[in-house]
Amino acid sequence: MTVYLEYIGKFHPVILHLPIGAFIYTFVLAILGHNNLEPYKKAIKVGMLISFLGALLSSILGYLLYKFGDYAQEAVQNHLYLGWSTTLVLGIMFFKLEKICIEKRFSYFLLLGVILITTTAHFGGHLTHGEGYLDIPKTPETVHYKKTDSIRLYEQVVSKIFDQKCVSCHNNAKKKGMLALDRPEHITKGGEKGAVLIPFRPSESRMINYAQLPLEDELHMPPEGKLQLSSEEIQLISYWIEKGASYTFTEGLNSLPDQLRTSALAYLPDELPVLQALSKKQIEQLQQQNFRVEFYAPENSLLELKYMANELNAKAVRQMSKIAEHIIHLDLDKVVIHESFWTELHRFKYLKKLRISNSNVQNSAISKLLELDYLQSLNLTSTEINAEGLRPLLQKKSLEQIYLWNSAVPKAQQEELQGESSIDLDFGIFEGFFAPQQLKSPELITENTFFSNALKLEFYNPIKGIEIRYTLDGSEPDSSAVIYREPFLIDQTTPLKAKSFKKGWIASEAIEIDLFKVGKKIENYVLRHKPSDRYNGVSKLFDFQEGSINFSDGNWLGFSGKNLEFTTKLDQKDDFKHISISCMESSAAWILYPKSIRVMGKKLNSNSFELISKLNYTPPKIPTEVSKKSFTLEVDVQAFEELKVIVENAQKLPKWHPSAGEDAWLFVDEVLFW
Repeated sequence: MTVYLEYIGKFHPVILHLPIGAFIYTFVLAILGHNNLEPYKKAIKVGMLISFLGALLSSILGYLLYKFGDYAQEAVQNHLYLGWSTTLVLGIMFFKLEKICIEKRFSYFLLLGVILITTTAHFGGHLTHGEGYLDIPKTPETVHYKKTDSIRLYEQVVSKIFDQKCVSCHNNAKKKGMLALDRPEHITKGGEKGAVLIPFRPSESRMINYAQLPLEDELHMPPEGKLQLSSEEIQLISYWIEKGASYTFTEGLNSLPDQLRTSALAYLPDELPVLQALSKKQIEQLQQQNFRVEFYAPENSLLELKYMANELNAKAVRQMSKIAEHIIHLDLDKVVIHESFWTELHRFKYLKKLRISNSNVQNSAISKLLELDYLQSLNLTSTEINAEGLRPLLQKKSLEQIYLWNSAVPKAQQEELQGESSIDLDFGIFEGFFAPQQLKSPELITENTFFSNALKLEFYNPIKGIEIRYTLDGSEPDSSAVIYREPFLIDQTTPLKAKSFKKGWIASEAIEIDLFKVGKKIENYVLRHKPSDRYNGVSKLFDFQEGSINFSDGNWLGFSGKNLEFTTKLDQKDDFKHISISCMESSAAWILYPKSIRVMGKKLNSNSFELISKLNYTPPKIPTEVSKKSFTLEVDVQAFEELKVIVENAQKLPKWHPSAGEDAWLFVDEVLFW
């Protein structure tokens, strides 16, 4: 019964607008008849009736919502008492209208009604949107930038995320699930299910697990329809929990991973001015000159530019100079820079980060950089800049870091130069500096791993001197494997493996990518179980569009507690020998790889299916990262006219999972016949 009463109470915010609208209608009539109410009395009577009945119903529903909902008594009291007082006054105005009009007190009651409705709404706004929602706006204080090398994670970042995305439902006045996230003591207390976070263990914290669940899952937070947490925000909260979830912890900015540092800095006040917005035409003109354009801060119209061609010509420089004040990051890596760039550089007054690595920059151009008052980071990796060219920059106050790996500065002078300046001079790794580090795995530029005829393979290799070695037979790449020198073609299904090698470094982890030459495209099929509405569209299974590791990218089908099972008719010409199913695993989001995969066939004039091939899967260890995997089964389908494929869901989350016993999700993005 309690559940139904709470549900009925949820109609309170729907009904409460009825008496307000009727009262406004009555108020307008009273103004029109301020000299003589008689012509409007009947209409006013109707307006007061609707106002009173609406207020009475709204008050009853509000009481039910308070009684059976997640609201604190002390927070609701003012709103509750004012609501009933408003109902009482509106009732008196309706039942005693004649007497009030005769005694000419209607305007006083009307004013009292306005005051009561306004104050009731004010306290109601506190409940639904947090304190101060209906406060009179104040002129924002000017925030002055203070340069810092550290950040208070909770105070400056995490608490702001909670305020924007969580506190409207989880505050001291409105505690959904008896949980408030507006203050440290409330967060520590947790909710009706206990602690919402476990210090040092983000993967076991409900706060993180619930945020990573599929959107339609009833436990997903914030719930559907509310402003969602971005992946960067989830990573920041996870990092804070990993560091102990301290409310006073201060972290050095340089200690943060690069991606998190960028995200965290967005929460700090910036020293840069608000500039006039750029037009769409100006952005398009930059793009036409081979610039990749990204907004650093849309509210300031600040840009991050990367030049995508090999040579920065005078025309591109002119186009860029027109909006030079808007450029905060500029990437000219592997670019031959036209001399006009250096004469225009003084226009880039707010440039903070300049990358001119692997370029033709000379010592003579370095003095131009002294004109950039905001420049903090400079990348001169793999350039001809020597100690003589570098020295003018060493006393530049704004500069924090200069990257000089593989520059022309001799090793003998590197320590001397570092001693002359407080700027961090990064000369990279050299013999005897510290233990060899492991290289990053190669990056394959080729986007799609499915093809029908041939596929061009190309690796991205940004670091000078690195060798990428690869194999196409499934074997592990070693120092005897083929060296990648230029893009090449494959024309058959291929298990690609590749590693990065460099003298003095530890070889990278191998990347493993299965490249499929598809032999049959499935167009007619019958799906037994409907996938989740949020992750639907059965054609995605056979569209040759590979999904990313983001299960919300639109290329995945999701099944909660159910198997993927479909049947399809075969043609006599079909000669495929394999079936591959591409799946995802993300234990934090309750997504697990399938328990097994079965391929079954039905012969002509037969009423039953028989097993053709089966694959059982047991995870080698407890999964902690998001990953994708293709499961391949060898099949012989020549004797069959119909095929059935069953991808078995793990069903329930295992004992090691923080939410053990709940339904597991199965995510599949592609089924390939080859």
